[in-house]
Amino acid sequence: MSRPNIVLVTIDEVRPDHLSCYEPSAVQTPSLERIAEDGVLFEEVISSSCLTPISHASILTGLNPPNHGVRSPFGKLQRRTIAERLQAEGYETAAFVGVNLLGRATGFSRGFAFFDEPTTRTSWRETSYGDERPVLWGNECSRSLFSWLEHNRGAPFFLWTHYFECHEGAEKHLLREGVLAEGHLAAFCYYDAKIRLMDSVLIDRLLCALRALGLERRTHLVITSDHGTNLGEHALPFNETLGIRYPQHVTLHDCDLRVPLILKGPGLPSGKRIPGMARSIDIAPTILEMCGMDADGLDGVSLLPSIERGEQTRHLTAYAEELFRSRGPGDYQCVRDAAYKLIIDRRSNTELLYDLLESPNEEAPLDSLSAGEQRLAANWRRYCDSALELPAEDLSGDDRQRIVSRLRHLGYI
Repeated sequence: MSRPNIVLVTIDEVRPDHLSCYEPSAVQTPSLERIAEDGVLFEEVISSSCLTPISHASILTGLNPPNHGVRSPFGKLQRRTIAERLQAEGYETAAFVGVNLLGRATGFSRGFAFFDEPTTRTSWRETSYGDERPVLWGNECSRSLFSWLEHNRGAPFFLWTHYFECHEGAEKHLLREGVLAEGHLAAFCYYDAKIRLMDSVLIDRLLCALRALGLERRTHLVITSDHGTNLGEHALPFNETLGIRYPQHVTLHDCDLRVPLILKGPGLPSGKRIPGMARSIDIAPTILEMCGMDADGLDGVSLLPSIERGEQTRHLTAYAEELFRSRGPGDYQCVRDAAYKLIIDRRSNTELLYDLLESPNEEAPLDSLSAGEQRLAANWRRYCDSALELPAEDLSGDDRQRIVSRLRHLGYI
């Protein structure tokens, strides 16, 4: 069998419970529903951070933040990415990212022969394709993405495309362009309206392009998000820069860490839902195994055995962090498995242990711990302590100042 193509789609700030393939009562997302009906949906997936660069670094490397080194928006990705591994095996590689926090300066172009990132605010605009409906992109990559697909359809390729349209703040541009209807689905910065737009225009357009180019049957689609967002489940201070209280993604509660994961492609079953916890760091080894490559040395594991079994039977533990002091109410680390979750706030020197079976939405931490729970918390605390000892390699000078400017524009600082 020839090597499959891989299309990795990361949709910024999307919660699974706001997609109709996860929650039927949610805003309707028929394009994602079709992909899930033809493929595999993982019911519970935990990201490695609530901050875009950190979580994307884990997606692209299969490593936890202490091991890939991106621990703030200024961190530079130093470890080998799946793009580099696939490129070394003869894959054509390209990336089209919707925010320049994921840019060349911070190392996210590693392994991509073609790399497209936004350069100015004017890149937020509507792009039309003749008589076809308009396509919206967070950067001006739409023409080059489909052109790249057409020119590289004969060779095995790895394509990563990142959509920023669902992120808080994007609605200002989309309303100004008349793409979102003023007042319709306006709650939480037009959150559901942006999700519906993403599904009906961006995802649909990509599916149509793959089908029109004859790539659908030999291409694996991997669709996920970098993090979720808090829509009022846990109290947050008002963000003066953004002018909002919600949505924000500045904690390590599950509302900020749970993400969708849907896979579709040759050899994968149709209409399969996989219960049990998986992690964003498992995406890279899964892609490598899809391409017949080993994933030794990664923190994540391939999810293909779970797909074959129909459930996640391995006891996996997820680690996440948000230690960027200029953002959010705390400096957080957390460790989680299917039953318990520990959140440590290094700023206030406090920690909370949750029994997720008794308190799945993390409303009430445990008041007293059994002997077994004390041992579990102690083991996880030691892991978090050791993670703090690993240094990050942050940018300095002009690159750092450029990122500060972007963070201020996004309302992060």
